Amino acid sequence: MGKNKSKMMHALIQLLILLIVIMFGISACTKKPVSELDSIVMSYLTTTDEKKLLQYLDKHSQKKIEAVRKQHTTVYPVIWFYHDTNAQWQVVEVTKSHNRAKVIMQCVKHPKQNAVGLTVIHTLINEDGKWKISLQEELRTL
Repeated sequence: MGKNKSKMMHALIQLLILLIVIMFGISACTKKPVSELDSIVMSYLTTTDEKKLLQYLDKHSQKKIEAVRKQHTTVYPVIWFYHDTNAQWQVVEVTKSHNRAKVIMQCVKHPKQNAVGLTVIHTLINEDGKWKISLQEELRTL
């Protein structure tokens, strides 16, 4: 009876170690925002309210969007079609040089469309001491 109890304790300890390894492995695979820059982009990509979205953008992008909105009443389907509050994005790369930065994100979960695997690159500029997303390249065609 002592041997069975010892084997059972040994099996429970091994199971516990395995669970701990799995839990650390899962958490290590998830890339969460680690800096102000990727946190801004992550929040921007998971926001769907047009007014809130504008707050993430630099002044030039805001002005261009307002001009387009006057013609089309909304720009949400054109610019923010992959934004979703339930989407999950992974940080791929963050580079920063003086007053400009680039954040690359990849979609890992998206409930409304097949955006999984989509990689987006956002340029940020430091405007009045705050990092703002610049959509100058994206808005050039509108």
